[in-house]
Amino acid sequence: VRGEPVSTATDIYSLGVLLYVMLTGLRPYGRSATTPHEAARSVLEEEPTRPSALSPGLVADPQWMATRKRLRGDLDNILLKALDKSVSGRYPSVDALAADVRAYLDGYPVSARNPGWGYRVGKFVRRNRVASAAAVVAVLALVGGTTVALWQAREAERERALAQRRFTEVRQLAGQLVFKYHDQLEYLQGATAVREAILSDAAAFLDSLRDAAKDDAGLAAYRDFMKKQM
Repeated sequence: VRGEPVSTATDIYSLGVLLYVMLTGLRPYGRSATTPHEAARSVLEEEPTRPSALSPGLVADPQWMATRKRLRGDLDNILLKALDKSVSGRYPSVDALAADVRAYLDGYPVSARNPGWGYRVGKFVRRNRVASAAAVVAVLALVGGTTVALWQAREAERERALAQRRFTEVRQLAGQLVFKYHDQLEYLQGATAVREAILSDAAAFLDSLRDAAKDDAGLAAYRDFMKKQM
């Protein structure tokens, strides 16, 4: 149309037009042209319609809506790259175009699309559905197991803190029995039996805690004092 020498870029363009017609049943542009001049102008000036954007009213395919979904993305980009108005924007060779078509058919990323991280991951997952599903299950199991372990650790820590608090309270009670109430009863008439009962109960408390707190110096001091008193 421009009158320039035919080259590989011309072949790429022609293959793009052919592939566009095969996939959609329509020319990429100039569909309303009625004269050679209008057709030439559309080739030079009109941008090709993205295949997946063609409305059902333009296409004879009764299953076009389903077909359009398959065209969206990689095939859109392959066709638009082959039909680029500038020679530099097209595929450099027929092999490069064929490589992108094969990549699309095999589920690999195509060069006509920006190779973002999400795009490559999506392609990998679709090519390896079983392995990807197994990996997801493994990751979920790991996350779940870690979550349960952390929860159990927090619960265990909470139980240890609660036990320590209860132990401290019992030790304080034993101390009060020995050093406070026992001494206050010393000069009361007939309180000897009560004092002995207090010492006996306190000793029982402390004996029950002996195995759980062998290294507690305060607890040992209380028990030694009571032995002397008893």
